[in-house]
Amino acid sequence: MCLQGLTPAKKQCYFVVYGKQLQLMRSYMGTVAVTKRLNGIKDVKAYCIYEGDEFEETYNLDTATLSISKFNPKFENIDINKIKGAFAVIIGENDPIHTEIMNINQIKKAWGQGIAYKTGKSTAHNNFTDEMAKKTVINRACKMYANTSDDSDLLIEAFNNTDKVHEDKDMVDNVEYEVKEEIKDNANKKEIDVEVPENQDQNSKDKSKSIIDVKPKDVQSDEDSNEDSLEQIEMEGPGF
Repeated sequence: MCLQGLTPAKKQCYFVVYGKQLQLMRSYMGTVAVTKRLNGIKDVKAYCIYEGDEFEETYNLDTATLSISKFNPKFENIDINKIKGAFAVIIGENDPIHTEIMNINQIKKAWGQGIAYKTGKSTAHNNFTDEMAKKTVINRACKMYANTSDDSDLLIEAFNNTDKVHEDKDMVDNVEYEVKEEIKDNANKKEIDVEVPENQDQNSKDKSKSIIDVKPKDVQSDEDSNEDSLEQIEMEGPGF
């Protein structure tokens, strides 16, 4: 957290308990913050592409890089159910230096790595699809650029280690879902050890000593007893 300059107050990172360890998990806002601290980075931007938007990409043969040659979004096209894809641009001091483009199928496959989305339990992906799409493409763009930059190895190592632990805030949804499922499965199933007081234990021992063994004795069954009673009544008469 210190190496990356992240602060939980700005929701740039989260602390999550996994097993017996407390892990630092970076949010996508934290990813943007770390990337902007790399040499020559001015900002990171991301946008969704909706059906009806004009979008064109260009491949530069000289630099072997992709760039956005045309993007004309329209307000009336905004609909989270009609997202075609998203792109992120890492902006340098003078111009864009890295562009990442993902279509909606690629984005959903990335989401599919998380349990919450696969099980349909993630309300974030359903209600804020546009924000989650931008977050996914930003993470990919920043990771790609960070690992090809010439910046401090310590910073990049910390960047990768935090990213390796969990795939951003998606895992928060996964963890919450897994915890709820575990509670549901294991509720009221914990064994409880009850200590028996010494005096109670002594009373039990005294009672066991006072038990008298009695030899079994043949006893007539209820059916036999009833038959004997009927025979006796018949011999003695009605009684009046």
